[in-house]
Amino acid sequence: MLRLTLSFPIAAMFMFGSLPGAAATFAGLGDLVGGVVSSHAAGVSAEGTTVVGQSVSDSGGEAFRWTSSEGMVGLGDLAGPSFGSSATAVSGDGSVVVGHGSSGGNEFFRWTQVGGMVSLQNGSFITSTATAVSEDGSVVVGLGIGGASIFDQWLMWTQECPPTA
Repeated sequence: MLRLTLSFPIAAMFMFGSLPGAAATFAGLGDLVGGVVSSHAAGVSAEGTTVVGQSVSDSGGEAFRWTSSEGMVGLGDLAGPSFGSSATAVSGDGSVVVGHGSSGGNEFFRWTQVGGMVSLQNGSFITSTATAVSEDGSVVVGLGIGGASIFDQWLMWTQECPPTA
């Protein structure tokens, strides 16, 4: 997969695929409805069937999940006074998406089709973002700023030890 940014204010995103001995093919992934035509990919599932990133919708910058069967679907945002989210990574099978959403400040999130977008913020950080997720989606890691010190701190969330308020 690669990101192609054109010289005028349109960004196009493509999935690159080829078989050994076959010509390379490109498939445009599109963008969300509304706003400017812009999207960028940040992660792809191990199976290569799910792509995540950010596009611009009517509401603003929005995390998306793309599959060949559903196309690009906006994941929304966390509740709060401002709107803005971005997906940064996806589990191996594409069922868990992580990134950050805006609920007044950036908070790292975990998204599933059943649960939707859920904040993993524990209240001790001014801002945070998820940077990676495990193959099975049970562990999320990221970066937080704030808390007792103003320095960056690595964060880890697991299903066995969910965040506390």
